[in-house]
Amino acid sequence: MTLNKDIFLRSHVVEVDPKEPPVSDYNEPKWPEYALVFDTETTLDPKDQSLLFGFYRVCRLQGNAYHCVEEGILYADDLTSEYQKVISRYKRAVSSEVVHEDYDARIHVYSRSDFIEKIFFYAIKQRALIIAFNAPWDVSRLAVQYRVSNNRAWTLILSQREFDPTKLKKKWLKRKWKTTKDGHLKTHAGYYTVVIKQRGTAYRASVFTNGRSSVGNWKPTTDKAKLDGLRLLSEDVAAAKQSGPVLEPNPERPCMRVTSKDSKAAFFSLTKPLRPEEWPTQSSFVMITPTIFSSETATHAKGQSSSLNSSGTGFGAKMSLNVSLATVSIRICTEPYSLAWGLLITRSLSICVF
Repeated sequence: MTLNKDIFLRSHVVEVDPKEPPVSDYNEPKWPEYALVFDTETTLDPKDQSLLFGFYRVCRLQGNAYHCVEEGILYADDLTSEYQKVISRYKRAVSSEVVHEDYDARIHVYSRSDFIEKIFFYAIKQRALIIAFNAPWDVSRLAVQYRVSNNRAWTLILSQREFDPTKLKKKWLKRKWKTTKDGHLKTHAGYYTVVIKQRGTAYRASVFTNGRSSVGNWKPTTDKAKLDGLRLLSEDVAAAKQSGPVLEPNPERPCMRVTSKDSKAAFFSLTKPLRPEEWPTQSSFVMITPTIFSSETATHAKGQSSSLNSSGTGFGAKMSLNVSLATVSIRICTEPYSLAWGLLITRSLSICVF
C-alpha cells in the first residue's frame, strides 16, 4: 500500500560571505563635562510666537552635580529698544549665580545671532549636554528659517549670511540637480528653487522664492535652460537687494534637524556644513516639560518656590528643577509686565544631577 502525503520543511538560509556587523565608534561620556541650559520666551500672538528673549546657563560637572559657571540673557535680533532697556536694568539690578570666583560672575547679554555663534555653536563643538524645557520648541524659536522634509522632520536654520549669486556661476552646471516625480530637474540655491521643465525637445527654467516666481524662455538644451535659470535668479536677487540684504543659510554652519517619532519623542541631528570635520556628528539633548506658570499663578507666587521633578529619559538619572520666585523686587515689578516676569521665571532654572 502506497501512501502519498505532502511534507513541509523549514530551512535556514546562511549568507555565503556575510558582512561584518558595523561597530560604532561612539565613545562619548554619559554625562559631558559641560551643559548648556536655556529657555526662551515669545510674544503672545498665537500666529507668530516669535522670540522675545531667553535665559541661559553654562554649567560644569563637578562631582555628581552641574554647577553654574556662566549666566546670561539672549534677546531677539529685532527686539525693541524699550525692551532692551528692561534687560539692561535687570542686568544691573541682579547678580549672577556663578558659584566659583575663577569664572566670570557677570550676567552676559547677547543678541540671538551672537548667542548662536558664541554660545550655542560653541557648546555643540564642545559636545556639551544641551538642556531645554521643550527642546524642539526652544530651538525653533532660535531659528530664523525652517524647511520641512517628507520623513516627519524639520530642518531649523540657525545662521545666515548674505547671498551672492555670482559665486554660483563657476559650478552652476555641475551642481546637483534632482529629478522630481514629474520628470523635472530641480535645485536649491539659498532660499531659491530653480526648476527645469521639458516640452518635447525644448527646456524652460522657472525660479521660485518666498511666494515670488519668474519664468524664462524655452531653450534648445538643458544647459542653456539652467543658465537662463541662473540669470532669472540673479535678476531677482538684484531687485530684492533694493529693499534690504538678501540672505541664505550659512553653509559654514550646521542646521539643526528635528525628526518627530510621535507626539512624545523627537530626535536631533546636525546637517553637514562645508567643513564637517569641525563639528560633531551628533549632540546630546534633554527635553524637560514642567508645569507652566500661568499669569495668575505668577501674580500670587511672590516669595514662594516650587520644586518640579522629572526623569531624565535615556540618561538613567533623576533631574531636579527648582523654579524660585523669591527674588522679586519692587524695581523689577515696575517694568513691562510680560518681560519682567518672564526674566524672573526663565532665569530661575537650575539643574542638579544626583
